[in-house]
Amino acid sequence: MYTQEFTHRLDELTKKFRKTFGELSEREIHWKPDVETWSVAQNLKHLILINESYFPMIDRLRNKDHRKPFTANLGFLVNFFGKVILKSVQPETSKKTKTFSIWKPSEDNASEDILEKFIEHQEKLKKKILESEDLLK
Repeated sequence: MYTQEFTHRLDELTKKFRKTFGELSEREIHWKPDVETWSVAQNLKHLILINESYFPMIDRLRNKDHRKPFTANLGFLVNFFGKVILKSVQPETSKKTKTFSIWKPSEDNASEDILEKFIEHQEKLKKKILESEDLLK
């Protein structure tokens, strides 16, 4: 199924992250050009937070105790917000959008070894995807 495509893409992204950011010092990985811009470390933590926020839902689906919210029955609303979110994260979009607070990384430099934590997280994400393949049917 297409879980293999997802896991392959995760492996490729992990290699690119390691190659691009693997040689940065802790100071460099936490550097911010200004107060409004996230550091590399904060961006990595943001990606981890986003992915981890979906793990409980996947587990509820696995345990068959997930209940869709009422708004999920309104297809036009789901499609609208999906398109808005997708458009907001495209590389060519110049207008920045604020993230949800649950996905916002902390402002401090507490994330030591964030690249290694990100790489470990990518492996957890791959495992979760592979374990969930039967839920996609």
